[in-house]
Amino acid sequence: MLSRRQIRIKVLQALYAFFQAEKSDLAIAEREMIRSIDKVYELYIYMLLFFQELADSDRTDKDDLHLKFFPSQEELKAKRRLFELKFINELEQDKEFRRHAERTKLSWQKEQDLIRKIFLDVKKSEEYREFLKNDDASEKDFLIGILKAFIEKSDAMQHHIEEENIFWTEDYDFIMHIIARTIRSFTIPVSSN
Repeated sequence: MLSRRQIRIKVLQALYAFFQAEKSDLAIAEREMIRSIDKVYELYIYMLLFFQELADSDRTDKDDLHLKFFPSQEELKAKRRLFELKFINELEQDKEFRRHAERTKLSWQKEQDLIRKIFLDVKKSEEYREFLKNDDASEKDFLIGILKAFIEKSDAMQHHIEEENIFWTEDYDFIMHIIARTIRSFTIPVSSN
């Protein structure tokens, strides 16, 4: 997942810290380098979990339609929803991904306000309204559009990432690129009947 450039950056940062330290211990420097590389992978998992949270918000929103006095015709006639996307469903069912998420103990449960804010921004967007209506719209393009317009550029998200983990701030843009690449390379599995 990490590019050679990212690994080189991490190695140079570790070397710089090693030579700047008064008590230079190579084993400690190596552990810190590996730890910073692990933090990049944790951010990747954390941001993929955010897509699941957006899908859960969309599912809740659809379930709450019957509680509204005047639901919009657009919502009632929606042909597709965010929680029905194949990428998100495969992510939820992927045992390896779930194992890594459980191992890292990462969760968005305490960040429901941020999730709701970004979901409402997505829901108000023209891209989302077009996606609801159009059976032929590309799921990949839609997800990458959400990633770039509502997640990557969100000041609230960047602030949250900065507060959550000091290692994540410098890797945020790189991980957004990697997630876009992951979405682009996703292939729909063939079901065996």
